[in-house]
Amino acid sequence: MTMKCCAIFGGAGFLGKHIISRLSCTNRKLICIDRFRSEAPKLPATCSFIHASEEQVFFREVLKGVNEVVDLAYSSVPKTSYEDPINDIFQNLPRFVNLCRAAVENGVDKMVFFSSGGTIYGQTQLLPIGEDSPTNPTSPYGITKLAIEKYAHMYHITEGLPVICLRPGNAYGEGQPPFRGQGFIATAIASILNGFPIDVFGEVGTIRDYIHAREIACVLEKALDAGKPGAIYNVGTAKGTSNMDIIRCLRPMATAAGLDVQVRIQPARPFDVIANVLDISRIYQDIGWKPSISIDEGLASTWSWYMAHRDEWGKI
Repeated sequence: MTMKCCAIFGGAGFLGKHIISRLSCTNRKLICIDRFRSEAPKLPATCSFIHASEEQVFFREVLKGVNEVVDLAYSSVPKTSYEDPINDIFQNLPRFVNLCRAAVENGVDKMVFFSSGGTIYGQTQLLPIGEDSPTNPTSPYGITKLAIEKYAHMYHITEGLPVICLRPGNAYGEGQPPFRGQGFIATAIASILNGFPIDVFGEVGTIRDYIHAREIACVLEKALDAGKPGAIYNVGTAKGTSNMDIIRCLRPMATAAGLDVQVRIQPARPFDVIANVLDISRIYQDIGWKPSISIDEGLASTWSWYMAHRDEWGKI
């Protein structure tokens, strides 16, 4: 079997590390491209590192001989997109369009863009949310993600770009940085380790479809192998979990470690989507994937990782 070459943009980040770990066990040569690193991160032997540039000529050169493209790179989170919506557009949209053009020119076999199932849909009355549900994002982050999806669709229709858009729910897991305005579970655990109160907005907080990073890495592999070009897939568990549900699961682990759990109830925020739970029937029908890591199992392994790295995350 011929070895494929897969270029992973944003591969040095939280999700990227889980994806590279998974793909390194397949018949692939990997290239990690990241613009936030001054030096190469620790990578498997089958993965090389390139410091990213934004120039179109860079994308054209780096994709020579590449069969697959995975685009995880994104310069903002929902919180920062509110603070500077113009920057959210300029830092993310032109880069993706340049990447699509380079992928077309180099004739890649498959491209996967990581969109956002957590922000694309906005407020909705019907749960779980299917891929054909209305898309009315209430954050600049979600609006830009949706615009990128539309460009991906345009290049698929007009240029034959074999692109797939994945819409993951709220990712969590080992190694997720806390206090970034994204990732409630990581922030809750780090808050416990540091003796900080956990802020919950509203009586129970928001309800989200939490999915472990290892599950997302599994989906990515299956999408590269069997996903339909032009398709959009939700990636979640089809189960909703509130902020207070997460805290209730973490509390006995914290107690066993001799740690206190402080909760600070704040007023609900008008821009927060109250509930987001994803319908995942399409991805099961197309590539046969369904989640295998329960929220209890995922939280336990994530907690254990943070406890093992307590010197790093317990002194913030």
